[in-house]
Amino acid sequence: MRCTVSLPKPDLHIRISTEAKAALALLADVEQAPESVLAARLLEESILGKAHILKVAARHLRHLGLSGNEGEAHA
Repeated sequence: MRCTVSLPKPDLHIRISTEAKAALALLADVEQAPESVLAARLLEESILGKAHILKVAARHLRHLGLSGNEGEAHA
């Protein structure tokens, strides 16, 4: 059996609006989770989701023979 050790995650400091902070506090209370843990999870989900969409779109464009900044076919 292999023993895995998780590496520490990079630290990120951000500023959010007062409205977003209040919503985060409410969500954290409902989920009974620390705000920082919930914020990290929501941020990761959003970033990874958007990156996935971008990768899928790029794959479709390549499949269609489209590439480049202008989206033109290159031979």
